[in-house]
Amino acid sequence: MKRIFFVVYGGGHVNLAIPLIKELRKENFYETTVLGLSIAMKSLKQERIAYKSIADFESVIMDDLAWRLGKELADKWHVDGKGIDRKESEIYLGSSMRDVVMEIGEEEAFREINEKGRRAFYPVNTMQKIVDYVGPDLIVTTNVPRMERAAVKAGLNRGIPTIAIHDYLGFEKRHKLEADKIAVMCDITLENLVKAGHDRERIVVTGQPVFDQIPAEMEVFPSIDLPGKWQLPENKRFILLGTQTNPTSQVMVESAINAVSQLDGYELIIKPHPGEDIRNHEKWISGKKGVHLRPDAPIRELIFCSDLTITIFSTIGFESVLMGKPLIQLNLTGNPNPVPLYQYGVSLNVEDRTNLLSTIKQCLHDMELKDAFEKSRNLHFGHIIHGDGTKNITALIKSALSNQE
Repeated sequence: MKRIFFVVYGGGHVNLAIPLIKELRKENFYETTVLGLSIAMKSLKQERIAYKSIADFESVIMDDLAWRLGKELADKWHVDGKGIDRKESEIYLGSSMRDVVMEIGEEEAFREINEKGRRAFYPVNTMQKIVDYVGPDLIVTTNVPRMERAAVKAGLNRGIPTIAIHDYLGFEKRHKLEADKIAVMCDITLENLVKAGHDRERIVVTGQPVFDQIPAEMEVFPSIDLPGKWQLPENKRFILLGTQTNPTSQVMVESAINAVSQLDGYELIIKPHPGEDIRNHEKWISGKKGVHLRPDAPIRELIFCSDLTITIFSTIGFESVLMGKPLIQLNLTGNPNPVPLYQYGVSLNVEDRTNLLSTIKQCLHDMELKDAFEKSRNLHFGHIIHGDGTKNITALIKSALSNQE
């Protein structure tokens, strides 16, 4: 029996791991323990995948200092309505903050937290205790910092093989991935990671499990009344806005509502990021006509319903490209877009909200632009949708385990 320890945060990250967990659990030879962090728990529960939360390791990782710090930080950061209870927050925040305090002292730790927020967390001590308790033969994460990164470090400290699955194209500046093997979805990701200082020999182009089902879904969706399923009005066309946990989220919503309201026959669908507080969105759209908030609808069903997607750099945009839908990257942050898909001809970049309406019209009606988009899509990303991401990463996991023998 080989023991595999998955450590995953929520959103698109847990969705990378879910197909792998399901595949490995088909075989009795592999025992999988899954630590679902933050909102990952909701996705795992929906998929009926047994998991552990950070609270399940309370007796392993908590002490008086961690409880004190956790209660203090939860007073500041805990948000009701995200599906995470107060105690869970106290354990997560307290154990993470305790590790910062152990390293640099309490005064300096709070200075770091006030400046960087959760980005200051790198709880290797906490994850070392959990890894020692679980006793895995292999650790698998995605590429999130904090506890995922700390889990990799804990594995390296103990000589346990580690695999990190990169979630996207590698443009964005993140911490250097230290895992023994890094699974990426395409050559663009590989080259970007090498430019960022990663060892080419550690990187394996595997495809992406989360995209494996797109071809099959695109064949099934036309036979389903998706607008009816999600209570969308008949005889209307739709534009989809995918928001992110970003300070510009509200102005993105307001800009999209304003632009779409000026288009005959179109209404707006909003898919909030799972890490956002849905109550904010409800407030932002209150009293607005032709706006449909659908936080629980599967994103690909909403993409299929829509003629166009708007987002900043979320994987929602990339999925839209893979599904053949035009994409606008609405970046109102004042900073360069960390995932410039427009450089590959598969999106249009908008940095001034007053240009959004004209750009939407261009995407919807400019046939030369549509033809160019399709050529660029096939040139750069057509090969990603091969359906073998789960198979390839599962093979990588099994190979890492067999090398131990």
